[in-house]
Amino acid sequence: MRKFIVSDLHGVGDIYFPLISFLTNLSKDEEVCLFINGDLIDRGKDSYIMLPHLLNMMDDENNFRVIYLGGNHEYMMYKLINDLEHKKLIPDTTWFDVSNGGRKTFYDLSQNGYEGKDIINFKNEVGDLPIYHLFNEEICGKKIVLVHAKCPSSIEKNCNIFINDLNMFNESYVWFREEDLFKRFNNVGNKKYFTIIGHTPVNNKDGYYLYKKGDVLNIDGGCARYALGLKEYDHIPIVEVCEDYLKIITFNMNDEIIKGDIFDGSAFTIIDDISLNNYRKYLDKNPYERKRK
Repeated sequence: MRKFIVSDLHGVGDIYFPLISFLTNLSKDEEVCLFINGDLIDRGKDSYIMLPHLLNMMDDENNFRVIYLGGNHEYMMYKLINDLEHKKLIPDTTWFDVSNGGRKTFYDLSQNGYEGKDIINFKNEVGDLPIYHLFNEEICGKKIVLVHAKCPSSIEKNCNIFINDLNMFNESYVWFREEDLFKRFNNVGNKKYFTIIGHTPVNNKDGYYLYKKGDVLNIDGGCARYALGLKEYDHIPIVEVCEDYLKIITFNMNDEIIKGDIFDGSAFTIIDDISLNNYRKYLDKNPYERKRK
């Protein structure tokens, strides 16, 4: 089975639907699993389409599997809906802060419905999202861990927690920013494992740049910036997890693969254009426009 990771899509259908079409085409030849590393929703205009679409895909039994990990935006959504359901006197409305973009997601989901359900029904599905995923694959003898924000101290224990298990004592798992430690320490994270995170954009107007510190790789390509109107931030990394190495394929919003790199745990090597064509043959032009119609 081929395993791919993407993080922090933030309601940007311009990349979500081409990515789904690309992997759907690939799954016709091989089994595929897509890992969404949190923050699928908010800021972008298509959150209300993408969330139900992905949740439905998770229920399908086919050659294309989806594993959806929770991020801080899923956590904010869960907390507010849970407070509203239980008629809490002062609900946690952090999700509605202007900078977080949850108010529009809430409104759009409420107006458009979800299989005839009220928005309250999202609580259980979002609350059941896991926080960590531990891969069998390794880099330099270290197993790979996927998490939205914070490297776990106890992998086996914390791989079994979910969004609905978070509270004020452990919510740093989806909120923590590794860059705060990068400024003070040369190496961070759990040294027994190699951790892939998102949460903090690591791109510029020229595209996603490879951002590794210690045993941590950040793959947040900055869809949040694109969603807010900064259209020059139109690149996103898709990571394929292989045994002993990672392939980092950079897409843009025009449904093009523009570059690729192999990371073996110590160095990055550029993937040649001929090899990238093995990915490009699965691209599907204009899937986003067809989906919106």
